[in-house]
Amino acid sequence: MKKLIFIFVSLCCLGMGVRAQSIYYAKAGLNLNSARVLDINTGERLPTGLNTDFCIAFGYTYKIKEAFFVQFGFEWMARGYRNKFFEPWERNMYLNGLYSNIENKKAIASAYYLGIPITVAYYIDINELKFFVQGGVYTSVGIYGSETITGRRTDGKNYDDEWRGVFLAGDVNLGNNNYYVLPKKRIDNGLIFGIGLELDDFQFGIQYHRSLSNALRNDFDLKYRTFSFYVLCNFDFN
Repeated sequence: MKKLIFIFVSLCCLGMGVRAQSIYYAKAGLNLNSARVLDINTGERLPTGLNTDFCIAFGYTYKIKEAFFVQFGFEWMARGYRNKFFEPWERNMYLNGLYSNIENKKAIASAYYLGIPITVAYYIDINELKFFVQGGVYTSVGIYGSETITGRRTDGKNYDDEWRGVFLAGDVNLGNNNYYVLPKKRIDNGLIFGIGLELDDFQFGIQYHRSLSNALRNDFDLKYRTFSFYVLCNFDFN
């Protein structure tokens, strides 16, 4: 991952010296988040669903000649998933009857990262429209996490609970006095693939973020998968 980031940063620096145009950008969009979760001991893949969140970013766009542009900056990256076993590592407690008085259990887990995405894109002109394809890498550090659990108790009452907290020493501490701790790693690295359309100073695109890092520190392997639908605006202050 460090080598990939070095290569992309080198391309950015090259772009600055080869008749490149440097402009700022602001970006906002909607994320569709999911995760691939494997039980390391058994190899079983656990079912997860989608949750939605947002992304915002600020950075630089370097346009190299007419065919390429490079972008890098800072992005507030939302990650997460839905599942019916609370957190995956609580599945055994569910199967052993610890939560047997709660039916239709659902959990929405979210984690928020401050990331540095670096991408290179190539323009493709189709019928006077300027499309682009892009690829790149990102590295990010965890800032904040949350989990919302809902269900219906066997006595007919609704069950609703929520924890929120910050990443502490690599874990997400949800609640006071270490009441609930998610064993998630602080650092997440991955790849970015995307397509889009550029109209004047605006870009409308879709990106796919594929995590390469296991986000957990237990017997499960969790890697985030995110589709991001965004609008980006370039600002030239020259």
